[in-house]
Amino acid sequence: GGGGAASCDPRGGGGGGGGVTPRGVDVARLGRPVSPRGWQWAFSPVGRGMIYGAGGQYPAGMALWCAKEAAAKSWGRGLLNHLNQVRVTRADWTAGRITVGWEPGAGQSAGTAKNVQGGTEIGMSQYQAEVRILMDDQYLTALAEKVDPFRPY
Repeated sequence: GGGGAASCDPRGGGGGGGGVTPRGVDVARLGRPVSPRGWQWAFSPVGRGMIYGAGGQYPAGMALWCAKEAAAKSWGRGLLNHLNQVRVTRADWTAGRITVGWEPGAGQSAGTAKNVQGGTEIGMSQYQAEVRILMDDQYLTALAEKVDPFRPY
C-alpha cells in the first residue's frame, strides 16, 4: 500500500483471554499503478482470479494488495518482503471483507480454491487476519485484525 501503521487496540476483545487484539492498517491512494510484474509476484493465478470476483465494487487488485499488507502488520511483521507467500484465503466482496493467511516458508501455490458463501477459500494458514475494506473517492483503507486460525467460520 501507500503507507500504513501497525496498531493495537488496548481494550482487547477478540484476541482471547481479554488481552490485546493485534490490528494493522494499510492505506493506498486510488489509481496507484502496480506493474504487471508486481501483480505476478504478489499473487498466484488463483489470487489474481479473485480480482475478477469483485464485480466492480472495489478496485479489487488494490484491495487485495492492501489487505495483505494490513494483515502482515496485524501479525507484527510490518511490511513483508514475502508478500507473495501471504494468501488471500477468502473474499466476500459484497460485505467488503477479506480473510488473509500466511504460512512462513510456504509458497502461494498451496491449496485449492473453492467457492464459499460468495467468496473463495484456499485453506488454512498459521497466521490469519480478517480485513475490512473501506473506500472513499481518493483512498482505499484496509483494516486488519489478527484472528485465531483454528476458529470455526
